[in-house]
Amino acid sequence: MKLNRVLASQKGVLHLIDLPLPQYDRHEVMIEVVYSVMSPGTEQTIRQTTGKSGILSAAFKKLNQVREWGLTRSIKTFQKVWESYQPLGYSVAGKVVAVGADVRGIEVGDDVMATGAGYAIHAQYVCVPSIYVLPIESMKDTDAFGGVLTIGLNAYTKARPQIGDRVAVVGGGLIGQLTAQVMAAAGADVDVVEIKDTAINRLKIVGLTVVSELSGVYDHIIICANTGATFLSAQQHIAFGGTIVITGYGDLSVDRDLIESSQFKLCCTDSYGLFAGNPKYVFLGEDMLGDAFGLDTARKNLRRARYLLARIPIGGYTRIPVTDYSRIDGLLSDGAATVVIEWTS
Repeated sequence: MKLNRVLASQKGVLHLIDLPLPQYDRHEVMIEVVYSVMSPGTEQTIRQTTGKSGILSAAFKKLNQVREWGLTRSIKTFQKVWESYQPLGYSVAGKVVAVGADVRGIEVGDDVMATGAGYAIHAQYVCVPSIYVLPIESMKDTDAFGGVLTIGLNAYTKARPQIGDRVAVVGGGLIGQLTAQVMAAAGADVDVVEIKDTAINRLKIVGLTVVSELSGVYDHIIICANTGATFLSAQQHIAFGGTIVITGYGDLSVDRDLIESSQFKLCCTDSYGLFAGNPKYVFLGEDMLGDAFGLDTARKNLRRARYLLARIPIGGYTRIPVTDYSRIDGLLSDGAATVVIEWTS
């Protein structure tokens, strides 16, 4: 039986494991992955929470998914949970090897970019719902950044900056860099708040303006790092009627009455981290759920990502074959913005 190589975390340590080939359903596409992108900030945080309590929490979450999805679709994830392995990744590029009966517009042999936490993972073969898959031409390693770029596009959709708006992006990692480039491409005046020298050098190489702290008043503030501490500071620098957008993980204490009385809008683009399914934070996206999580938006964001990837520089990444996965932690700690994993080498 043919096996699937999967790069997963067990108690924070990366392992390359063999699993049975994933099974695609009628709405999914099976992709042979050529490149996958490891986003250090998000994926390192996930790895750090893959202890026993994290596994137990994941197991209960999957029990709920069985009721929603049915046993067949859930069993693939159950296996990883019980074995205490945490699948990583959400952004890949590859070639289609099979399509479900209800899939339209995607054919076997197509080069594609794909996204989706729990779907577009670091693996030799992945099965992804067709709404998160987009055909592309002349695949390049940068096409694997499409899924990460959709996070920045979601932040753009939430903030809706106008030409000339003053925007701050806090955190100059991979997601922060791409989010800032999206905002700049829309005509906004963008500051990236970052203090690490390695990150500052990468940001300047791609033409972004870097500052050490929030200063003055911003129409929109996008938080891509240090969520809790940054949120307190952001409230002091957001314009009346402005928008604060949170893209990822971090501790956050939210007082809805305070936000409403302060006359700014708070949104969240994170569909799988701290805020996912948490009733305490549901109001962060309740007014835009149809837009942020709608099927049409998923397709639009991938098309927009394809367009932008042909026009914006992607800097500071290292490409390595999956067989050298043991080098990844060293590369990240040495300051590489991200790692592109080659699966066909």
